[in-house]
Amino acid sequence: MGGRRGAEGGAPAGRMGTIGGWIFFLLLCVGAYFASQMPPPERTVTGELSGVASASDGDSLRLDGRRIRLEGIDAPEIGQTCNRDGAEWDCGADARQRLRAMVAGGHDGLPPARPR
Repeated sequence: MGGRRGAEGGAPAGRMGTIGGWIFFLLLCVGAYFASQMPPPERTVTGELSGVASASDGDSLRLDGRRIRLEGIDAPEIGQTCNRDGAEWDCGADARQRLRAMVAGGHDGLPPARPR
């Protein structure tokens, strides 16, 4: 009488499986809620863009309020410092300044881009 008991003789085996299922379901719902609160990923833009661009850091531009990441470039981030020959400098700001010069047309000794 009283139903089948678990291996330890405690609560019925079916009840533990049901409780575990509800706990799993609850955790799944909590995870789905937090995932729904995250901002959507930036939409990938392909094709030609036009407008006035400005350098936001060393590897991305701002164009009409959109962030355009330059593919294949990994520049230091704003506020990042680097060491060269024992001297420390703000390489993130330097990378942004070099991209600004390129956008403005002053390539600052850099080779011209080759068409693909």
